[in-house]
Amino acid sequence: MIKKKEKPKLSLLYVVVIVLIILVSISVVIISISFNKTPRNGEGVPLYLGSRIFGKIVVDELEVSLSQFQDTALPNPCILMFGLTTCPHCHNMYEFFQKHYPDNYRAFWIDTDRTAAELFMMLVDIETKNGVPQHYAMAVPQTVIVVNSKVKAVVIGEVQEAEFWENLLKNN
Repeated sequence: MIKKKEKPKLSLLYVVVIVLIILVSISVVIISISFNKTPRNGEGVPLYLGSRIFGKIVVDELEVSLSQFQDTALPNPCILMFGLTTCPHCHNMYEFFQKHYPDNYRAFWIDTDRTAAELFMMLVDIETKNGVPQHYAMAVPQTVIVVNSKVKAVVIGEVQEAEFWENLLKNN
């Protein structure tokens, strides 16, 4: 009598390897999606890391909070910098803006001004909800460009290139 060939049995090791590959693939997809939560269809305002564009973020909540200042003390257009009094990069930007934009610039020191700290934490929350990694969102200095009560751009970090700032103010 002729014996039929038996199908080889999948070993447990092969099953475990396949399941692991599937789980890793799913994890990669989830992580990719979470880091790419930038608004679709061109919505939102540009977010820069230094002078390079990172993506776009929706800042409606921040605009509402900033509107309480817009009628009183803020010029138009306005450059708002959030910083720490102990941060050398923040002081460099403070000096840069004082030199180039003294009438359009306001510094918000988040370690000495409670309102500034609350606005900054709102900005951090908005950025993280839009997929910005927390270590970037918590960084200072952060500069917000406001024109006609609308946030036009957010810049994280020190950028001392006058042309960069001129383009942000002109194109918005």
